[in-house]
Amino acid sequence: MNEIAVKPEKPDLLAVEGKDEVSFFEALFDHMGITGIQIMDMGGKDRFRGMAQLIFQASDFDMVRRIGLVRDAESNKAEAAFRSICGVLKANGLHSPANAGEIERQSGRAVGIFIMPDNHSNGMLEDLCLQSVKQNPSFQCVDSFFDCLSKKAQARDWPVSHPSKALVLAYLSTRAEICNSLGIAARKGYWDFSHPCFANIKAFLQELFA
Repeated sequence: MNEIAVKPEKPDLLAVEGKDEVSFFEALFDHMGITGIQIMDMGGKDRFRGMAQLIFQASDFDMVRRIGLVRDAESNKAEAAFRSICGVLKANGLHSPANAGEIERQSGRAVGIFIMPDNHSNGMLEDLCLQSVKQNPSFQCVDSFFDCLSKKAQARDWPVSHPSKALVLAYLSTRAEICNSLGIAARKGYWDFSHPCFANIKAFLQELFA
């Protein structure tokens, strides 16, 4: 991993977990009419801290005036992921907001942290997207399918480590043009960005970048 891979190229930067998140936020920014944001793939949650440190230490980081960092809470409460990001910011002499979902402005730079799905609960981006389609008749069929499996299958026959990811893939299989990626689904308009569940992340991005 070299500096070129993590080189800031624009004054507005959004760091996200992976390629799916890059595609998702590209679609969300298009929906919101926000342009000019560099979205950086951090290579997954396990590499997020290391990648963030490389970005902060890159020779061109001084050009960055607004930076958002978005991570999943996963199976822990959002506070754990938030503190992890705050730790790497502090280690590199950067300020951080007091709470997840907030933005801190100091020394001419704005820094914001958002922990999926809602800055409080455990979970991930998939959970947020699923909320936006829960009222879709197709999703109700998918939900019934998984409910049936969970009731009838023995624990050893239920190896799904990330049920939300499995639900996303099952729901996407019901679309007219099937895809197997949350990010591609966002580009195709399969998630309802007008749904209230996206209000917090849209407000965060609006305050930070618009």
